[in-house]
Amino acid sequence: MFWNRKKNNAVLEDRMKNVVGELADTSQDRPVEADSVSEKPPKSRKETKLLERIKISEQFSDRDYSALRIWEELNRLGTIETMCEASYFSDKEEKPALMRRSDEGVLYPIEGVVEAKIYGAHYSLVLKEKMDSGLEVTIEFDSRNLSLVEDILKKAQQKVVCISRSYMESESLGRLYEILQEEARSVKFLRQGNSSSPKMSVDSEQRIVPVDAKMRVVLGEDSYLFKFSDQYGIHGVDVTCSVDKVDYVQDILSMAEDKAKEGEIEVKSVDFSISVANYHWGLVGGLGDARRELQQYLEWPLENPELFDYLDTTLPKGILLIGPPGNGKTTIAKIIANESQSAFYSVSPKDIYSMWLGNSEKNWGWLFGKTRKDVRDGKTAIVFIDEIDGFYTNRDEMDKHSRKSFGQFCQEVDGISDLNGVVILGATNRDDQLDPALVRRFPRQIYIGNPDQEGRGEILGLYTVKKPLADSVDVNSLVQRSDGFSGAMLKDLCDAATFNGVERYSETHDCSIKDIRGDRMKDVSIEMWDFEKALAGIKQYEENRSK
Repeated sequence: MFWNRKKNNAVLEDRMKNVVGELADTSQDRPVEADSVSEKPPKSRKETKLLERIKISEQFSDRDYSALRIWEELNRLGTIETMCEASYFSDKEEKPALMRRSDEGVLYPIEGVVEAKIYGAHYSLVLKEKMDSGLEVTIEFDSRNLSLVEDILKKAQQKVVCISRSYMESESLGRLYEILQEEARSVKFLRQGNSSSPKMSVDSEQRIVPVDAKMRVVLGEDSYLFKFSDQYGIHGVDVTCSVDKVDYVQDILSMAEDKAKEGEIEVKSVDFSISVANYHWGLVGGLGDARRELQQYLEWPLENPELFDYLDTTLPKGILLIGPPGNGKTTIAKIIANESQSAFYSVSPKDIYSMWLGNSEKNWGWLFGKTRKDVRDGKTAIVFIDEIDGFYTNRDEMDKHSRKSFGQFCQEVDGISDLNGVVILGATNRDDQLDPALVRRFPRQIYIGNPDQEGRGEILGLYTVKKPLADSVDVNSLVQRSDGFSGAMLKDLCDAATFNGVERYSETHDCSIKDIRGDRMKDVSIEMWDFEKALAGIKQYEENRSK
């Protein structure tokens, strides 16, 4: 059951300003109890419709980073209406909202309840501190705003890398542990599996050596996770850190080598091969001429390379899918891979920066090495780079890691120029921001735009063919009134209408959702009114978002 609370916005805003003013005068480094941020919300609560509100919970490993990012996004997109103690949503003992101050002097909550208003919609957030400086965030919101909430949570996820180093001598682990003890603000051992204590030994220089231990280390204002292992002659450490601390961590790891031979550094890679067995053209509609163009330049040459080699026609090594989001560019790439029976590798900026930073050029070599092996084995391959605009934009704006990675990527693409059966497929909705050197490696560009009138009818047919539509539903009217909708928005329209139909049935038959089973399900139908309500909701959401 979900609840809304009445608020006096003017009073709450004045009270919030006073509290923030008082907190701004303090410069404490510890959490600040904000008892007076808001008076307790009124006891009266109003029940809302079951299908209109949903909750999402997300776990974050870095409490301060994620809490600050969420707070900044809420203030950027809308307004904070109130904050109150977390006990309001539970029967536990009262616990006041806690605040922290960032290095820039920004106050933000790390535990409590936050009520926000974004584009006219209300959001309720419950923040809870977790063990090892973690954070749990639960957001209650209107189900139609799912994509906005997912964007907020995505930005709150700390981009991290896992750096591994192995040493020739165990003394290096002892030296590293000694450095951490000297330099860190705190070192806390963490539980590993069923063991409640770390395994330690003493090296030849009487240093303590972590043999099998995991610890949370705070250096400066940042938190790091160190995992030591010293087994079977392998003396190593894995360090999980944020992307902007890679050089700092590598410097620390290098300091431990003063009495040992240089070890090996690697940033762990991931197998990005993906199964596409269940993808086919019947899953998408409204592509118009773009589908034939995709088949001509991609699917056909991959299906029968011998034919096109005989015809002295080669497929482009790079093809860029451009156009607004929500029109199935990722799904199209998987369909082509399945239809042509090609190996499919998918990467995105998140994958690159969270797993490959610091050594990404080696991993580009690994990935393209896989495609060369596929060709040697008689297969064809597609490397799909989603949201490529978030990966390589203008080189003047790249950091040194990105520039090295970009250079290696370009070399790898050039290296397969004479290799038949491999294509690089990129997707973006901001092609104007791509680096010219990158664009040159995608000689063919195919526009995947919002569907036209015929396309919208085709897509609505796909999404309603199995739904129990009432005779009142006028699909042609929906096609006319959904001008400018993307394929994803048309799917949202059909889903929202279905929810409206279920809700209407529940109300008119005085039964709960869980009781609609068996033969009762056959009585549920979707009326034109359900689509009308869904259509109005989507248009209102888009209007609010564009303000």
